[in-house]
Formats: sequence, structure tokens, C-alpha cells
Amino acid sequence: MKYRCAVFDFFGVISDEVAPPWLAGLFPAERVKQIRDTLFVAADRGDISQDELFAQLTALTGVTHADLLAEWNKRAKVDPAMVALIRGLRGKCRLGLLTNAAGPFVRSIIDAHALEPLFDAVIVSAEVRMAKPEPAIFRAMLDKLGVTAGDAVMIDDNPDNIAAAAALGMHTILFRSCAQLERELGISAP
Repeated sequence: MKYRCAVFDFFGVISDEVAPPWLAGLFPAERVKQIRDTLFVAADRGDISQDELFAQLTALTGVTHADLLAEWNKRAKVDPAMVALIRGLRGKCRLGLLTNAAGPFVRSIIDAHALEPLFDAVIVSAEVRMAKPEPAIFRAMLDKLGVTAGDAVMIDDNPDNIAAAAALGMHTILFRSCAQLERELGISAP
């Protein structure tokens, strides 16, 4: 491993995406973007609670809170190969989890899969009231891990988040697959 620290995004890297494909099944792309840019940004930043997010989504879609949560839980599939990769990195470098999400939903997934102990630091955007690609959230993660930007690699599936991390001096990997990540990190499969 050529980095002192690896910071992982959650949705789209460790777990399948949840909200975007769910929304895409209900609305045209332009409406999905509008909902993501308003409701989801507000929830990610902690400006509205998860309950408020779900209430607004229920009003938009007619899907009840309980059904919405059940559907999202079905979609949140943690990739065992990614978990194995992260386990294999323990002790070789500092590890961080930095995710944009409303706290309770993502925390329930992290807890259900006992993922938090794999990381030296976990930041959920809504809990700190800032979200990627804001520079401050990357700095908060680097501070929690006790590393400089040049010592860390940010692994994310969102090009905007990658660009923001790179602008701070972090190394970056635009995530596409576990195999691609292993190659780019210079490690072999665990």
C-alpha cells in the first residue's frame, strides 16, 4: 500500500447506491436531479432530518415511510469483496469512512454489518452539518485521522467529490470496481 491513509465513500463504493436508483425508477432524470439537489443535499448537510426527508419523499411519491425504508434497506447491499479489501488494509494504513448521508439510515447499515470497527474514523455528513464536496468535510476527516492531504487517498464514485479532494492535495481514485481499486492501490486481493 503506497498511502499512509485511505478514505472510503460508502454508497457506491462499499454499498450499492440506494436513493439515486430508487428515484430513477419513479421520476425522469431531470426531476431526479432536482430532488437530489434540493432534498438530498439538505438531508446530507443535516439541514433536514431523515424523518423530514422521508416525509417529503412520501409527499412526492405516495410511498409510505415504512415502505420507503424497507425498499432502501433492500437496495443497501454491502459488497463483501470491499469489506475484505478494507479488512486487509487494517494495520497497513489509517482508514476512514466519509459518507454523505442522513445519519440514522447509514448508521443502521454500518451497525448491521459491524463496519465501524474497521475504520479509524467515521464521518457521516449529516452528523457534522457539512457534505462532500465541501473542502471542510475532507479537512475534518484528515484531522480525525491525523494525516496530511498528501498522505491520503480518497476513494469515491462521484467525480465532483474526487475533484474536491484532489484540489486539497489528496490522492484520488475514482471507484469503478473492487478489482480496479486493488490495482490502483497496488495491492493484491485479500
